[in-house]
Amino acid sequence: MNGLVFVTAQAADHRHANRLLLFLRDWDYGSGDRFRLVTSKNARDLDLPSDGSLVIATSSPPVDEALNNVWRGASVAEVEAYVLELAGDESIKGVQTGIYILVDDKGLQNRTCVVGERRYDVEAETTSDDFNKVRVPWNQVYSMWCNLDST
Repeated sequence: MNGLVFVTAQAADHRHANRLLLFLRDWDYGSGDRFRLVTSKNARDLDLPSDGSLVIATSSPPVDEALNNVWRGASVAEVEAYVLELAGDESIKGVQTGIYILVDDKGLQNRTCVVGERRYDVEAETTSDDFNKVRVPWNQVYSMWCNLDST
């Protein structure tokens, strides 16, 4: 499944998105791009492609210079609400809704991402609507993602 990437940094543009996507690419094992840059708040925009495949397209550099990113300035709570909305929609497939990557203003300055993962309650054997979060350097995000992604 493809991961979700949100860029909420005010100063981010297509060049920052391109650079980030290059860091998130699987360079070691050749699986290529595995992330979707989310630029719309409409969950239907992540729907299945018309070709009948079950995989929502990944985002690959180069990102268009006319990138319209509606997540600019959004809060972590807004991103997490969107991820939970996607998780609750059975018709949307091909994206990992248990983990997300977010680049905020601080992350743009020091090349870090916030990696959020839905909490799992071991006793109740259920996934909660809360997220554990950690800030990770861009050059280590892909490795962390692989360790957290169980799909």
